[in-house]
Amino acid sequence: MVRPKRIILLSVFLLTSVALYLYLVGDEPGDTALKRTAQLANIDSVTRGQNVVIIEGETNNNDNAIQDDIVSVAKRASRSNKTVLLTMVNDAYLSFTYSWLCNTKDMGIHQSVLIITTDEISKTNLTRDWPEIHVFSMEMTTSKGDQTYSHAGYIKIMVKRTEMILAILMADIEIFLFEVDCLWLANPTPALQQEKGVDILVNPVEGVYKVYAGGFLYLFTTPRAKSLWKQLTVMMMNLGQKVEKMNEKQYISEAENDQQYISKLINDRYGGLLIKELSLDVYADGKWYEKSESDRAKLRPVIINNNWVLGNKKKMERAMKWKHWFIRPDWSCDMDLVRQVVYH
Repeated sequence: MVRPKRIILLSVFLLTSVALYLYLVGDEPGDTALKRTAQLANIDSVTRGQNVVIIEGETNNNDNAIQDDIVSVAKRASRSNKTVLLTMVNDAYLSFTYSWLCNTKDMGIHQSVLIITTDEISKTNLTRDWPEIHVFSMEMTTSKGDQTYSHAGYIKIMVKRTEMILAILMADIEIFLFEVDCLWLANPTPALQQEKGVDILVNPVEGVYKVYAGGFLYLFTTPRAKSLWKQLTVMMMNLGQKVEKMNEKQYISEAENDQQYISKLINDRYGGLLIKELSLDVYADGKWYEKSESDRAKLRPVIINNNWVLGNKKKMERAMKWKHWFIRPDWSCDMDLVRQVVYH
């Protein structure tokens, strides 16, 4: 049986979904907007089943579970340094999350970190082992395990991430969106915060013309940034409806994902958007690992994103090969290795 508290939570979530969707569709004719909103509510309450029924906040210092919403948690995370360092993980990415937390343990940023998990067990583990960070969980029972780029399970997670980002951005909280399958050689946040006169900081994908990383960007709380993200959210929600009943392993065209959508909006300068491209020499992607030793010696990256390889196993093997993996078999931090690798 569903407990009364969870019935209340489900009702609140559905009402919030309806309100958000009405806000996003804005000027649509009334009948069309109502029809699309009803469709969305039906998906959430019927076809999604247990996917998003349970939305729970972080655990406080007394280990008392508190029901909360994403904006409240983000506001607490932003108190430390104005910006929320945001990422979303599922259970298969927990080891990457621990490695990154070890990597950044001495950088003084954990109080600003907000990790959205797709399962309650991951939230429990993270809250227990890393009490400084903020954790928000929402159950997505069909998106567990390894999720591959451009497959339905991955898309479903990205849809929810996009919605959560919109909620935080509309609350006037700056967001540094990153992914945990990466190496931080130093804390980039202060330099990113100081950028002025733009709406969004974006990272190009090396070797691909006018494509930008969907999981590594900095959002300022400008009207144009909010307008961009509202449009992206509409696009992702529509895509979410298309893939909702698909098996998580089903391939989705690479033209249909958050990275391609946001790249198009950026290239179109949607709503007069002002951007700044981050240097790949400083914010490197996975192509860094393929460069010659002499080329790498010329660079001093702050972050190296472990992409351009598919599958968690291959990502982990590459990180271990390059000594960019910072947890031992018992999941404790190898801080000696961390201090050998990061800048001082």
